Amino acid sequence: MNNSVSQDVLVPLFAPQTRLRTRFHASLLPGLVFAMDVLIVMAVGAGSSWGYLGWAPDFTQKHLVVTAIAAVAVGGLLYQAKLGDLQAIGVWPNRLPRLVLLSSVVFLLLIVFAFALKISSDFSRFWFFATWLLSVPLCVLMRSALKTMCMALGRSGLLVRRVAIVGAGSQADELILRMRSQTDPWVRIVGVFDDRNTRIGGRVAGTVILGDVNAIERFVRGGQVDEVVVALPWSAERRLVEIVERLRDLPISIFLGPDLVGYRFGKRPVEYWGKAHVLEVASAPLTSWSAVVKSIEDKILAGMSVLLLAPLMLVIALAIKLDSPGPILFRQKRYGFKTKS
Repeated sequence: MNNSVSQDVLVPLFAPQTRLRTRFHASLLPGLVFAMDVLIVMAVGAGSSWGYLGWAPDFTQKHLVVTAIAAVAVGGLLYQAKLGDLQAIGVWPNRLPRLVLLSSVVFLLLIVFAFALKISSDFSRFWFFATWLLSVPLCVLMRSALKTMCMALGRSGLLVRRVAIVGAGSQADELILRMRSQTDPWVRIVGVFDDRNTRIGGRVAGTVILGDVNAIERFVRGGQVDEVVVALPWSAERRLVEIVERLRDLPISIFLGPDLVGYRFGKRPVEYWGKAHVLEVASAPLTSWSAVVKSIEDKILAGMSVLLLAPLMLVIALAIKLDSPGPILFRQKRYGFKTKS
């Protein structure tokens, strides 16, 4: 049965290094993306240096050394942020802002170090900004191409994540229905497993119950299961822990499916308060430093937009003035929780 799932609805419990055993190993994908990120930055940096500055041994060598540092730093940071994992590629371009931010941080830090070490005059500003502004979009496009490739491999069966569901109750029923509504073609549901023998042979949301939890080991050894999702009520703490302990010695990834109430709040972040973790289901308005950062961001983006669109805006303003009386610009009253302006 060909079903699909977004891993954003799952909470990882135990993830071993060897995750998938398919003809195309998805565990190789992060390393492949890292290598491509490094090659992209190196190629753009070298091309910008030779194309704009020409060949001068000492001058070129300095630029290539800094390019290599930037390439490894960008690739390593994106690798650590898991922007090359199958999950990130599958939901692409949802992670695009994070990629742009992290890549830009590397280049901005290089600027800071160059000024701090008083060596900024040894490098071409055109080369630096060309490397920055060209390599980031190319890293973005590379991930888009990889997503297309992974989708094709998934549809052809060359890339498969075989998932077993533990539990045959309402949690499993809801999880399977939501898995089917997603679009990742590489995820396949092998079947459902439950310790209650009276349910074996039945179905959950159309998926066959193949056996008890102990039977999963046989499927793993046969190469038929790569990942397990435990879909049981979170109130059944003892049973959840027992099942995870029984399965964690197997070379598979284990996930805890959400409780039914979790579906009502959509995708929400998990925060950690000391040793406790909580799920944020509603966010307060921007306050304190968040409001300051947002204000600065808005002003910078607005300023850049005004500079780029100023000619067009002048034409539109003139057309408005010629077409109708009254001011071109006007203010609106805006009402908030405690204030109005």
